[in-house]
Amino acid sequence: MEHKCSYKKYNYDSLMNNKKGFTLVEVLLIILVLGLISITAVSSYLNAAKTFNFVGAYKQVTDSVRTARSYALTNRDSENVDHYGVEINQKEVISFADTGSVLHEHDNDDQKFETRSYKFVDTNYELQVTDFSLPLTLLYATGSGELFVYDDNGLIEKDLHSYVEIGFFDTEEDIDNYIVVFLLSGLIEEFKEALP
Repeated sequence: MEHKCSYKKYNYDSLMNNKKGFTLVEVLLIILVLGLISITAVSSYLNAAKTFNFVGAYKQVTDSVRTARSYALTNRDSENVDHYGVEINQKEVISFADTGSVLHEHDNDDQKFETRSYKFVDTNYELQVTDFSLPLTLLYATGSGELFVYDDNGLIEKDLHSYVEIGFFDTEEDIDNYIVVFLLSGLIEEFKEALP
């Protein structure tokens, strides 16, 4: 008696000719394309993160000045504070309530309000002022909000200058923003480019 197998005999040559998968070259091309897309995405993310960090630090500077002006106008702690100020150095911005022994100047006896002291020591960020020297001190009189601006040479006269321009730069990247403080009103404006 002859024994018959119930399974089919496969022809492996016909299976190879009737392929339904990808070749090694096709798989490598797909991996290469996905790698290029990933590199582009990571690069874009890192650039966006740098810009985001820069804008965050820049906003800390502008918020410090706006907060000092707001505190002065709302007579916050007016019994103890003559002025609310912001001292701007090349790598640091300090907000303070002028209650110390030396008026119109940030000294060790002044109070820092709402822990607003920003240091950019471990960054590439830098503050510069146009036509004046650092440190630059902005003082808003409590009650009236009148602005007094001091640099190393003393009080900046409002009848000689209408504004102070503060540049905020990333020294390694091509990113910069500008803050303009108008001396008569004490208001600040933000600009992407320096004023002419």
